[in-house]
Amino acid sequence: MGQQDQQTPAEELWWLLMQVGTLVRRVAERRLSSARSSPDQVQALQAIAARQPLTVGEIARAMGLERNSASQLVERLVQQGLVERERSLSDRRQVFVSVSEEGRLALEAAAPSVRALATELLGAIGDGQIREAAATLRAMRESAGALLQGTSVEPGPSPIEISAAG
Repeated sequence: MGQQDQQTPAEELWWLLMQVGTLVRRVAERRLSSARSSPDQVQALQAIAARQPLTVGEIARAMGLERNSASQLVERLVQQGLVERERSLSDRRQVFVSVSEEGRLALEAAAPSVRALATELLGAIGDGQIREAAATLRAMRESAGALLQGTSVEPGPSPIEISAAG
């Protein structure tokens, strides 16, 4: 009896998620390099553009990063001219980050690669399955965020069933 035969459905999903995450990141890095971008840059620019201006702490939460990692990422984006920082007028300690014109153009340049990759990766999966998977991943993201904050999300009835068979 192999190791996989002894896994619970949750363990199997966990390991599949880890493998898929690694593979998708590698493919995304290759594809986005042609647009002179990276998955982290695109994710940060999308997060900022959706709700700008944001603080570094808000960017960290939106991306699931530690604050110091988000701060380093923002610094790289500033150096590349993709975002701009501006001090709050009401609290000089607070800094807001917004997407620059160059950052907006970089997002636009990366969009075709992102769309093509999503289509290639998910093209064989129906819209219903994609919506279910997205709901599952949102719940997992919420649980992971709660664990990082030292709290836990109460388990409740799952809105979807995940079959180990697929």
